[in-house]
Amino acid sequence: MPETPLTVTTAPGAYASAMTAVTMGAADIGNGNSFVATNNDLILAWNDSATPYTVTITSQPDGKGRLGTITTQAIAADVHLILGPMKTPGWADSGGLINVSANNASVKFGIINL
Repeated sequence: MPETPLTVTTAPGAYASAMTAVTMGAADIGNGNSFVATNNDLILAWNDSATPYTVTITSQPDGKGRLGTITTQAIAADVHLILGPMKTPGWADSGGLINVSANNASVKFGIINL
């Protein structure tokens, strides 16, 4: 099955008159999650559980064939992790998606387009 899509939240910009809520989506344990890359995205991962879990961000070969997958990054209980801005080369697959996963649905992902 394809990955479960995550909603991308657009940052309000430098001169916004109000803050914007980030849409968080639960990790899909069986299929993983993905989002449409814009070449300037932040990945926010939040573990809302009392138990530590792990997060994986899957890379794609860059122009020189190198990979940089972040595999089973520990995320402690009630902790937020942030990564990015994510650039498309090396992260987006051939369909323009960046793939993320976690080992428990207590991990929530938020994607912020800058």
